[in-house]
Amino acid sequence: ESQPGAGWAQHQGETVFERYRKEQREEGEEPWAPFENAEEWSLAQWLVKNLGQTQTDEYLKLPITQNRSKLPFHNNRSFLQRVDELPHGPAWSCNMVTVRGNREDENGELLEEEVELWSRDPVECVKAAINGI
Repeated sequence: ESQPGAGWAQHQGETVFERYRKEQREEGEEPWAPFENAEEWSLAQWLVKNLGQTQTDEYLKLPITQNRSKLPFHNNRSFLQRVDELPHGPAWSCNMVTVRGNREDENGELLEEEVELWSRDPVECVKAAINGI
């Protein structure tokens, strides 16, 4: 019910994830796709939340993991390829930036280093937040 002076919704729509799930149902895919089953989905969630990329790679390469679990991904790269099939927000971009430190070289010049600066377009991030990504 509307109230005088209050805002109102222009329209209601599906979030990206709702559209993705709808497409999954229409194609007969399970909700944990692109993973094989709920157990594999749970493992993927645990790996992403609890291990870094190096530790994930080491875990997936353990003989006990490879011999007993028979996962379709055998290292971090193949695991992340599967993760990348999930819907995601705005794209990341990487730029090299030169930063100057507070230490000097042998000539008295401040030391510099090239570092990666990863970022997302803030406008796209706001759009994604509004659309429920």
